Amino acid sequence: MNEKTNIDINTIKIIYTRYKQQILFIITILVCLLLFLVVIIPRILELSTLSKNAKNEADKLIILKNNLDLLSGMDDSTLDSQLKLVSSALPMDKDFEGILNAVSQAAINSGVSLSDYEFQVGDLSETSFKTSGFPYLSMSLSVKSTYQGTVKFVNELYRSFPISEVVSISQESNAVVVKILFYYKPLPQIRFNDSEPIQAVSPKGIELINKLSLWNYSALPNSLTSPISSSASTSTFPF
Repeated sequence: MNEKTNIDINTIKIIYTRYKQQILFIITILVCLLLFLVVIIPRILELSTLSKNAKNEADKLIILKNNLDLLSGMDDSTLDSQLKLVSSALPMDKDFEGILNAVSQAAINSGVSLSDYEFQVGDLSETSFKTSGFPYLSMSLSVKSTYQGTVKFVNELYRSFPISEVVSISQESNAVVVKILFYYKPLPQIRFNDSEPIQAVSPKGIELINKLSLWNYSALPNSLTSPISSSASTSTFPF
């Protein structure tokens, strides 16, 4: 057994002596390969991650700077006025007072008489909701007027707040029944994300706001915050 072992050791020594250069070369390659797999590749991946993170932070910094420039260039009073205007046009909830004021003003401007009205506050119409994308409050009005007067009343109502849509007009015994949908929409929950750019009001949005401001024909400068009182006398309030 010892003799065999000595032979094996001797054989190894001979092989090592004869192929020493090759063996050292192979060992060096294996060590280098091991270092490459264990050390170099993880560092390369880490460097790639750090570079990506640095780019993300740089992009976020640019977005924050652009947001700051945008907000710094905005006028608070203008934004507040625009918010009041669009909130009056599309309330955040069922604005009964605003609806009655709009109907009253439209009736006064068109010279028609309103004998009766009815709010319908039941379930939303699924078909209309899916079509418009907004919930609404339905109202039926009994208008005592000629055909031309009714058309003028509808046109006046179209340019009033809150936003409305006349869905049907029917003739009854001594009056015209007009069914109107007044739209509203609750504000969505706002979640600020500093990595997303703040969008300024688009030119189309500015155009729409300007159009709405023209619709606010009843308007004195404080009309958005001081609607027509529902307790006005019968000469100014048709109900």
